[in-house]
Amino acid sequence: MYKRVLDEFYRLPVEKVMKKTGYAVLPKDVTVLEVLETLIDFGHIWITEYPGSNRVVGVIARKDFVEMVLPPQFNRMGTPGRAESKTLYYDGAVITAEDMMTRNVVKVEVGTEMKEVLKQMSVNFVRQVPVVRRDELVGEVSMHDLIRNFVELYKFQGRKEGTGGEPCPEEA
Repeated sequence: MYKRVLDEFYRLPVEKVMKKTGYAVLPKDVTVLEVLETLIDFGHIWITEYPGSNRVVGVIARKDFVEMVLPPQFNRMGTPGRAESKTLYYDGAVITAEDMMTRNVVKVEVGTEMKEVLKQMSVNFVRQVPVVRRDELVGEVSMHDLIRNFVELYKFQGRKEGTGGEPCPEEA
């Protein structure tokens, strides 16, 4: 049954899986302290051009914080697909969210099938992607959303087929 569910999951448009609210968005001119206070409650922040804008120009994740606070004598490893982190160690090196953000954000358009979303997340080593319509943020898809939706689809298929969502013997 997994293959049948995966085939259906792959064809879902991203808007069926994405989260429309409940994610963090800040403009690029906010202070480092505002970014860090937001990272306490959110794993990542979509950075926009200016207050009130929905045009995503960057992203800052909790894992970026580790790189920013490493003592200067440690090698910064970085993550594939992420901009090289700057350090908070030197006064004035990082002042705003724009100084902290990864600029080349992997985005997906409304209507993109999940198969392509999964591919983009895998190839670019990202755990979440913003969903845009004509470059304007309308939602996001995270690994959490992917897993939750796959499980719901699996259970639904199981009820529809009368198996209760349990794997078929040949799939177990």
